[in-house]
Amino acid sequence: MSTQTFQLNPAEVAALQTPINGQGGLQSFGRALQRALNPVTGSITLSDAQVGRIIRHLGYGPGGFEGRLRTAFGRSILQALAQA
Repeated sequence: MSTQTFQLNPAEVAALQTPINGQGGLQSFGRALQRALNPVTGSITLSDAQVGRIIRHLGYGPGGFEGRLRTAFGRSILQALAQA
């Protein structure tokens, strides 16, 4: 399985660290992303499957979780796609 490492800025780290309520699939995914984040460095390493899931959610339009993902990963994922 391939992975990608992203460097988040402080505002993106803060968006990802926002407390998550509930126990559904999206909430579990959000917690997995929080666990993968190094909050000191802003570095996060994600599997291709996780990156794909983030990209799918970015396309869903407005929403609480989607907005959080857009804030946390919109810039870095667009940069990665532009370099691919």
